[in-house]
Amino acid sequence: MSRTSPKGSPSVPRDSGAKRLVVIRGYVGSGKSSLAKSIALGGTIISLDSFLVGDHYPDIFLSGAARRASRQLLGRLKEVVCTGERMIIVDTIGCTRYEIRELLDIAKPHGYILGYVFKPRN
Repeated sequence: MSRTSPKGSPSVPRDSGAKRLVVIRGYVGSGKSSLAKSIALGGTIISLDSFLVGDHYPDIFLSGAARRASRQLLGRLKEVVCTGERMIIVDTIGCTRYEIRELLDIAKPHGYILGYVFKPRN
């Protein structure tokens, strides 16, 4: 479920310094990266796209590149949570309940809570 600000862009509620993990998922070209940049507010964005350089959609699923990139994304998340960053945004193509659980298993021991899971529309 996402909330929307009066201007129509999704909003992320903030509270007294809680560390947030925000997952943005959606189709290629749906605006995930733009949304991530608009809500980052100095936080760290970890984008699956950055681990897929040179791969072409839909070949990423057939070649196993998506799974390799996902493992790299998890490795990067492990690095960033150790810094204590207040806002971490994960920008990814798809995210199953299992994959969300993987993200939370990494972030939760460091005090992160899941802000929201957005699914931008085209």
